[in-house]
Amino acid sequence: MYLELKNNFKIEVKDTSTASSIQAELQSVDEVNTVTQNLEVEDNLSEFKFTDGGENVYGIYKDHKYVNTTYSKNEETGKIEANFSLRPLSDLELRMASLEQSQKDQDDAIVELAET
Repeated sequence: MYLELKNNFKIEVKDTSTASSIQAELQSVDEVNTVTQNLEVEDNLSEFKFTDGGENVYGIYKDHKYVNTTYSKNEETGKIEANFSLRPLSDLELRMASLEQSQKDQDDAIVELAET
């Protein structure tokens, strides 16, 4: 199974992954850091999905926020077992984001009017 973020970043994850707990077996801590950095990008979790790596989609999720990353090294395989925690945005956070977007749209409209 694969996790695909809004910016088209894709990574193979374990089938036990959920929208709030994404588990992956990675090669290095650098790879863990790369995944974490992509999850931290503000808009990447506004919509993400689990797929088979092709056209089959197992679930589409919206409006989540990155919480934290935990990982440990599997001594038998030498791979890094990582867990990336997410949470859904609260109603208050969604309202604030909507208000901020409305204010930005108004500000842009005012600038356009001022230019004409």
